Amino acid sequence: MIQEVAKVDKYWVPFERFKNIKEISKGGFAKVYSTRWIDGKALYYDVNIPKFL
Repeated sequence: MIQEVAKVDKYWVPFERFKNIKEISKGGFAKVYSTRWIDGKALYYDVNIPKFL
């Protein structure tokens, strides 16, 4: 069975899915943070199963 796989470059991750959030820099227009995503790295999005695998 062949699955359709869509390439996704950007997606929304809720704030609650991060841990160890640290401000690493700030400037005139923005702040930069370092964090860990609880769910780990998304390898691809399966259009048949609406979630990241």
